[in-house]
Formats: sequence, structure tokens, C-alpha cells
Amino acid sequence: WEDSVILIHRGGDWLVRSPRLTLEVNGKKLRGEATIGDGQIVTGPDLRFHVETPSTRSSNRGGRR
Repeated sequence: WEDSVILIHRGGDWLVRSPRLTLEVNGKKLRGEATIGDGQIVTGPDLRFHVETPSTRSSNRGGRR
């Protein structure tokens, strides 16, 4: 894509914004920055990502089981 997508961790929340890209969160146009959470989908020109909260029970963090 042509510009940055910025993820911000503030006070226990995750936020997303972009200086110039038009982003959507769950199909709604983003203005400024938006709080994002588990299950939400962020889309923009040539990009798409899904937000997931890791399960503490199944966390392996790269180690072997």
C-alpha cells in the first residue's frame, strides 16, 4: 500500500489510524483513529487484517509442546 497503517496501544486498548489511507473497521469508514478489538476486520486499499486476542490457555509463544 502507499502509506502507513499505525497501531497504537493506549491504556489497555488498541487503536488504528493512517495519515492518508482510507480505512474501514467492520465496513464503517474510519475518521481519525478508532479503537479496535477482538473479531474486528480492518480494511483499506490493498490491505485487510483481522484482530484476534490470543488465548492464554493455548499460548505457546514459539516454544515446543
